[in-house]
Amino acid sequence: MSENLSDFQRKRLENIKRNNDLLKNLNLKQLPTVEAVSSSGPVKKINKPKISSKPKKTSVKTATEVLPRRRNTRSSSKIKIPDSFRGLDEANIEQILMDPSSRDQTDELLKKEMEELKEEIEKKKNYRISGDIKLGDLIGADRLVHTDLTKLSAGDFFKKREIKRDINEESNGIVKYEDSEIKGNDDTLFDSLELYPYFPPNEIKIVNSRITSLFFHPLVDGPKLIVGGDKEGMLGFWNVKESPQSEFEGEIPDISNFGLFKSNVGNIGVIPGKATELFVSSYDGSFRIMDLNGLNCQEAFYMNPDLSGYNGISDVKFINSNEIYFTTLSGEFFKHDLRMKFDETGHNIPMRLSDKKIGSMDVDPTNCNTIATGSLDRSLRIWDVRKPIKSEDIDDLSTANVIKQYDSRLSISAVSYSPDDHSLVCNGYDNTIRLFDSAELNSSSVEMNPIKTITHNCKTGKWTSILKAKFKHDRNVFSIANMSRAIDIYNSNGIQLAHFETATVPAVTAWHPTKDWIVGGNASGKVFLFTDIYKN
Repeated sequence: MSENLSDFQRKRLENIKRNNDLLKNLNLKQLPTVEAVSSSGPVKKINKPKISSKPKKTSVKTATEVLPRRRNTRSSSKIKIPDSFRGLDEANIEQILMDPSSRDQTDELLKKEMEELKEEIEKKKNYRISGDIKLGDLIGADRLVHTDLTKLSAGDFFKKREIKRDINEESNGIVKYEDSEIKGNDDTLFDSLELYPYFPPNEIKIVNSRITSLFFHPLVDGPKLIVGGDKEGMLGFWNVKESPQSEFEGEIPDISNFGLFKSNVGNIGVIPGKATELFVSSYDGSFRIMDLNGLNCQEAFYMNPDLSGYNGISDVKFINSNEIYFTTLSGEFFKHDLRMKFDETGHNIPMRLSDKKIGSMDVDPTNCNTIATGSLDRSLRIWDVRKPIKSEDIDDLSTANVIKQYDSRLSISAVSYSPDDHSLVCNGYDNTIRLFDSAELNSSSVEMNPIKTITHNCKTGKWTSILKAKFKHDRNVFSIANMSRAIDIYNSNGIQLAHFETATVPAVTAWHPTKDWIVGGNASGKVFLFTDIYKN
């Protein structure tokens, strides 16, 4: 630490002292009163000023009220004056200029304030936690275990259809409706679902900011676990209470959250065959695996954009318990075996499937070598990824064989396969949901035509996550958020089955893998759960 003040500090203190001396030399005195003037001589006629309709506000300052003017350096300079120099009177200035020990104290104050400022800046910086970590070190170990027409959607006009049953046909599982005849009871599956009653949604805040991904853990006979990620890289866990509220009055939702990434959490799920192992990926290029029992979090790999040249992970799908497909924000497609190091595998050289962001990817349930992608380049494409095809692109990356293609007017946000009837759904910024059936997907033509188009407002803007249609893993029904504050559910024929109203837009939705429960997350980190777990 230097014993001398900086030139800037010394100059400023000297200026303050000089101004104080100038004010003293002015020798200001109190102004004489009217009586004193009239006694000393003839009274001069004084012209009275005109009285305006609006009285003027005047402030009278006596000599004792005159204070030394302190220059606000913010108006003339970008340098911030530390608080330790504010409010100094003349004695303090004289002492600081003359006494070296006082200068030491001032330097100490300045140094302390600068250190505090640096700490605040560091706190606000985005960061990425690298390497393996112990989740118990971040949270308590007991917390996780055990009438603009363009803004309208078809789902806004949903009304429950009255079921017309035929006694003779009912035993065959055929249910007749006013406008359709469908095998099974899909229309009645969601009638029993209601909004989770034990806590209001404004108390179920699982992350701090806009939710970008949601996952409903497949566990049925045990605690219900909902996991969400937000745009700032935070991960939140909600252990859903199944007991009536009266049994735990005054409690708050059992929620744990912590930050692991420096950007959007893009994907959350469980590894096939390993229900206790959760995988999470991020736009920052990180891919982590969490052990929910041991609360360990392993960094499976990190695709550093500065070194690899490829941007963050946009979507992930598991082929088996070890192999994954994933796409990037810059249009690449990767195959990777998690048993091998990412930078040492010979087969993880990417293929270029788009020149722009691939926002969504899904694997054909009948053939794991066939994938569908929806991209910012306004295309839905179905690829055979078995054999790379040489490309003449600038980066010399190979591509894959295009089997099918559909071109949209605007970008496509989501693609999803149904589990049984081999239908495909997509939606995008052209305010539509498009459905393609198995016959269309298996036809000889490369160009695809949707069998049904549903009007759906997808203009989310800056503050709401992108709406994405998503099929349930065990049933031919898909969900999508509604900008009119609801969750819409359709079957693979495009018939609407439910319209669950919410207080805000539940832009990100997630299905329970085996039960007909669904959850939606909004822009402030809160979730809406529709379930029947509280019913006998």
